[in-house]
Amino acid sequence: MSDEQRRRERRLDEALRQYAAGEPDDEARTRLDEALDDARWLVDRAPGADTWLLLGQVRQARWELLRDAEDLDGAIALLSQADDPAHEGTGFGWNEHFSLAELLMARFEHRQTTGDLDPAVERLRMAEGILADNLRWMRLRLADVLATRFAVLGRNDDHDEVVGLLGTLAEQVTTAPEVAVQAGHVHLRLGEEMKGMKILAEVWSASEGTVAAEAGWELVLALGNRYQGPDGSPADLDAAIETAYRLIAESRLTGRQSSPTEAECHAVLGVLLMWRSGIGLPEAPDEHDIVLALETGRTGIRNADIDEAVRQLVLAVSLDQGDVESAIVLGVLLLATAAGPNHPAIDALERRLAVLPPDHPLRSRLTGLVELLRAEPAPDTQPGEDRFILRLEAFLSSPTTRHPMRSAGQTFLGATLISRGVDVGDEDMCRRGVAAFHDALERLEPGHPLWRRTVVRLINAMIAMRIFDQGAVDLDRVAALMKDHSDPLELVALELALGWRDSTHAVLSRTVERVTDAMATVTEDPAQILLLMTALPLLVERYLATQNLEYLDLAQRCVQELRSLPGWARSGDDPVEGMSALVDIMQAVARRDGVAAVEAAERLKVLAAEGYSREAGFFAALATAVAEDAAGVDAALAVAAGADREPGPPREQLDDGQRAATAIMKGIWSRDDGELSRGIDLVRRVLAGPESHIGGLTSTAAILGKALTFRHGLGGAAEDLDEAIAKLEEAATERRSNPGAALAAQIFADLSEAHRHKSGGDGPAVDRALESLRARLREVQLQSGTERMLAMSKAGRGEAMRAAGWCIADGRTDALIEALELGRGLVLQAAISVRSVPELLRDAGRHDLATAWESADELRPEVRARAFAVLSDSPLQHPATVGEIAAGLRSVRADALVHLLPGGKDAGGAAVLVRSDETVAVIPLPELRADGPIKRYATAHDEFIAAHGTPAEKEAKQAWTLALTEVCDWAGPAAMGPVLAGLGTGPGSPRLVLVPWELGSLVPWHAARLGDGHACQRAIISYAASGRQLIEAIGRTYRPLLSRPVIVADPVGELMHNSRRECAEIGRLWYPDAARLGRWRHEEARPATVPELMAVLPEVSMLHYSGHASSATWAADSHLYLAGRDGSGAEEKLTINDILRSTGTTARPGAVVVLTACLSDIARESFDEALTLSTALLATVAAGVVGSRWLVADDPRTAVMMAVFHHHLLRTPEDPALALHEARLWMLDPARELPAGIGEPLRRLSAELDFTDIRIWAAFTHQGK
Repeated sequence: MSDEQRRRERRLDEALRQYAAGEPDDEARTRLDEALDDARWLVDRAPGADTWLLLGQVRQARWELLRDAEDLDGAIALLSQADDPAHEGTGFGWNEHFSLAELLMARFEHRQTTGDLDPAVERLRMAEGILADNLRWMRLRLADVLATRFAVLGRNDDHDEVVGLLGTLAEQVTTAPEVAVQAGHVHLRLGEEMKGMKILAEVWSASEGTVAAEAGWELVLALGNRYQGPDGSPADLDAAIETAYRLIAESRLTGRQSSPTEAECHAVLGVLLMWRSGIGLPEAPDEHDIVLALETGRTGIRNADIDEAVRQLVLAVSLDQGDVESAIVLGVLLLATAAGPNHPAIDALERRLAVLPPDHPLRSRLTGLVELLRAEPAPDTQPGEDRFILRLEAFLSSPTTRHPMRSAGQTFLGATLISRGVDVGDEDMCRRGVAAFHDALERLEPGHPLWRRTVVRLINAMIAMRIFDQGAVDLDRVAALMKDHSDPLELVALELALGWRDSTHAVLSRTVERVTDAMATVTEDPAQILLLMTALPLLVERYLATQNLEYLDLAQRCVQELRSLPGWARSGDDPVEGMSALVDIMQAVARRDGVAAVEAAERLKVLAAEGYSREAGFFAALATAVAEDAAGVDAALAVAAGADREPGPPREQLDDGQRAATAIMKGIWSRDDGELSRGIDLVRRVLAGPESHIGGLTSTAAILGKALTFRHGLGGAAEDLDEAIAKLEEAATERRSNPGAALAAQIFADLSEAHRHKSGGDGPAVDRALESLRARLREVQLQSGTERMLAMSKAGRGEAMRAAGWCIADGRTDALIEALELGRGLVLQAAISVRSVPELLRDAGRHDLATAWESADELRPEVRARAFAVLSDSPLQHPATVGEIAAGLRSVRADALVHLLPGGKDAGGAAVLVRSDETVAVIPLPELRADGPIKRYATAHDEFIAAHGTPAEKEAKQAWTLALTEVCDWAGPAAMGPVLAGLGTGPGSPRLVLVPWELGSLVPWHAARLGDGHACQRAIISYAASGRQLIEAIGRTYRPLLSRPVIVADPVGELMHNSRRECAEIGRLWYPDAARLGRWRHEEARPATVPELMAVLPEVSMLHYSGHASSATWAADSHLYLAGRDGSGAEEKLTINDILRSTGTTARPGAVVVLTACLSDIARESFDEALTLSTALLATVAAGVVGSRWLVADDPRTAVMMAVFHHHLLRTPEDPALALHEARLWMLDPARELPAGIGEPLRRLSAELDFTDIRIWAAFTHQGK
């Protein structure tokens, strides 16, 4: 070795020793630069393992000091090369293996290169194998790296090994605080937050010095990370901030190298305070976030946490000149708080910028930030939005403003210009905004981090221009930019840009489809929040334009996805709470759900706090009106009426429309002629102005017509009514030209009411009412999904009842039956329809119309007319006539179909009989009202269901039993007695098919008390949803009863002893070859899982299900309980939706289905009979269904009744209604005898029981053939 080599080696060793022993300073950098030259000289002269190791150690030191990624890669490569067995050298000791592992982990932390995790683990294992003493630190570090690999790659063996390593250190964790700190850190890596934080908190509170500082520091970071996670809370953030303050105040931040520096703690504390302030800025802002902060600063947000965050970040930047990230966060906070160009903190940022190397990756970002902070418009500029625009323009005019800050600035300039242009109706301003967007995108490549967010903001701006009628703004340059792009977001922008010439707003419907596609592509992308926030108002606009509830469901999905994002609205108010509440109110109003409406109205106060008092008040009034809350409506309307804004054109017209709607609603609600007249004047002013898209979402003419009709009713002049009819006819004519257009049914209904006021029974009121019901049917058909259809169908039931009342008064029996059948058809359409309009069109062979419907439903109204012409062949589009109903009745030897119509609170009801001889009779029933016994029974029934399985069940069941007895005692004289009398006398027992309306659907009319007996002892009574449903069922044949029977016993295995006995007796006596599913007594059976049952349904001849069922709040979720398919014992649900979707349309022939399950023939949301488990099966696989009206106990009497029913069913296999009738009579017969063959156990159990208990025999009903 030459003297020069020795000299360089000594100098290099000395430099490394000094670096390792002392605090890094400027001299350390100089010494390491010299050492790098020496190491390279040595490698050049004597390449080999020893010199590579020296050069690697120098580069490792430089990485630790300078954080240059080139040094990191070089150190890893050189150390790895030095340990190559192919090269001779001194060899690696534990320290070298450990150093290489640390470097690999540093690169992983720096770049998230998961490929570095495996070699890092192996190097630590090698070090552990060499090291003889002090193994605990090596094991702790190995545990830490393994825990990191587990967190990243999810390898369970890593988790198990970490647990084992910590187990070997358990004693030291409790006795050595420094070990405890590392163990706590490892637990955090494993995802065991609470365990890790508990260990750290104990060390923090019980120790001193650097160990306590390390524990406190780890605790601060852990609490901050937890706050940002899904389980975090503001308490975590408060605890992190308090701990950070203590770390600084108690001077615990110096000493060991691993401890945090004071600058780091100030920086982290600043970010924590920023989170708590609710300002909503990210901790690592990019150029987009910087300009967003400037926009936020337009409102000058300030609070104590923000001010303190600024102070802490200034301290961090002052103490650590290398902390560029904190400098950028500080600058962003200054922008967001509207700090002036002379704020002293800007000087600190400029000092930091002055020493930043020219090639630093964040230099251009910090430069642009400082320039933006210093940029100021002319001093005479007015405050507000124009000042913001001018400040951006001043910033962009600077020749030093570089990309990508320039692109970010142009993006926000474009968005602001368009927003302002829309507000004031300035198309030139909108054009300037489009040009700014174009320039921003021209400078960006599609893969640039700013590209997607810029595209989303452009989408939002184009939607605003479309909605607010800025259609003259040329978007061809935007379309040219997006041409040939395939990203889903770019396709949204292209759709809008290409559609700007479209005179309709169909482009918005197509945009929704594109947006929903794009949502799946922006997860884990900064553009996600922007896209979801853009989609929300668009979806609400589409609902208002189309009345399609699917848009509201999509809007709530956006809200849910926003709230699921990490750290969303963890402090302060939820930014989308107001919009979410608005969507909920619209859904609740559409579904006539008063409880949900009031809950949403309470949340809507957020909108009022954000300056939207009129909107908040108006929609809250709608919500409370649905709930019939008079005080709530008054309060909400007071809020709406008191709101005051000064918008410019074109929003002035929108503002007039809002004030008009509020005044009209207030006038109608409070019967205030003055308020109503004020609203009418405002509506006339809106009508006199230019047409606008927003105004066209409703019909202004129709609103005026409705208001004038009501004013006439308050004593207004005859001219009011004439003008009302003229305006409503104008609106109706427009809707007739576009079948399925939004609000058509409501306009026709209002027109019918105006005509009724004008000419009573001599005018076209009934015809317009029928037109309204047909339009309602089309609205239902427009929805996708059973629940949305049911929601839309609710509105039509009241209109059908009103039309029926007019028909009764006018003596128009044919129109009366049409009105009733249309009203029931609304619900029936919803109950059995599981396919969308395009699917139905494809089924009809019209693929062209289906495609046109999906792509251009609003663009071409004639598409709707042609589609509805095709779908008009559906039986539900043709209400059953008197002749059709009578023919159906004769075919099953029935005497009459009877609609039972409850009256209002102050009016009696009626029974409408369609007889088999094609005559129609109306029987007044003055005692048949919606209040009284029916209401009391409905309340008791709901409370019994709610209390089921709780300590309150016994008392609730007693109350329900009393209410059941009362309603049955009342139902005879109030309804069934007059109905039977109206039928007249004839040979044998008459057969009736009852169609009860509204709450009447809950009443067991067959159990109505008539003298000493019940109605079922004088007539054979079945039920139907409508005449059309009955005709459809009658048209089917039954499969041979014994061809493919299936019996399901106690499917979930809850030890329903009598259910099992019931099925055992039925199977033994009458269906010995039946397929057996579920849990049986002493018999083998397959598990009653959803797949097993669904597999047998299409071909079953008789299905007897004895288990549990539930009637859900939303009817389509009502379900049968079945066994879990995984064999775990967990139950699974077979819902109405599953049945409708999986079994398809009605097949021929059908089965007899018997459901001895709770609530299998009842709907809890007053959808009448139309959507229950029974009717779902009737619409698919059954020709006749027996189901239950209430909670049926596991009672031996039920088992006996079902045995008797099947005994009779075998005699009349195509007449289950008669079999059920015979079973009822048997239960009520004091001289009853059990059928021969009934087993001794069941005989013994039922020997002393009361078979006449109404809770048992009256529970079961029949529907179908």
